[in-house]
Amino acid sequence: MLCAAAAERNKEPILTVLRDCVDSDRPLTALEVSSGSGQHVVHFAQTLRNVTWQPSDIDQRSIDSIEAYRDRLKLANVKPAIRLDASQPWENWCGIQPESHHLIVNINMIHISPLGCTEGLFNAAGIILKPHGLLLTYGPYAVNGIITPDSNVEFDHSLRQRNPEWGLRDISLLSSLAEKNGMFLEKVVGSTERYSLMQCRYAGQQQVPPVQEGKPGVEPEVPCCCPPWSPIPSSRTWRLHLAPFV
Repeated sequence: MLCAAAAERNKEPILTVLRDCVDSDRPLTALEVSSGSGQHVVHFAQTLRNVTWQPSDIDQRSIDSIEAYRDRLKLANVKPAIRLDASQPWENWCGIQPESHHLIVNINMIHISPLGCTEGLFNAAGIILKPHGLLLTYGPYAVNGIITPDSNVEFDHSLRQRNPEWGLRDISLLSSLAEKNGMFLEKVVGSTERYSLMQCRYAGQQQVPPVQEGKPGVEPEVPCCCPPWSPIPSSRTWRLHLAPFV
């Protein structure tokens, strides 16, 4: 089994956010894209017992590690891992059907993969998610072209040195990709100083909700429907109300 120190550090903060947005009163289905070692999916599954989890990865070592965790923990709500290339059209996503999942989770993939993987993720989410379903991504992001703190600037530089197709993506770009695929950016939560969680909801037949104005004493809300590359609040953390799945 693989064991990533970063996954051990961030699995509980991510689970805290999941608890806030997952309805615990009925069965739900979740797809984790780029599951890595499998530490996240088994951690989430042990707490969110009403959610059936589908782990996936493109790397065979990661798939083997996920299966080792499944074998060790015997979790009935974690399916066998599938080999999934996020850059491929959804038709090639191992037979996953349209509007079949309430939740898609993607942790620490966007900045260490070509942009085509991110585009593939958002494109597929707009097809695979049920109406009102949620795409949750975790990682370091740029905001309006600005990267903070300095350690993330250095991290972005090191990633681009390793592979010019890698690097931190801007939240405005991701918001634009969400809109193009029937979703809207609902919430950004600062998990740590360097990393944040982005939550995009699939509107389905719903009208995209209007932007709500900030209230005194409340941190600014990210616009729900930013036009491509439009400015969004530049503070590092937003904490907004997130309705559970309906």
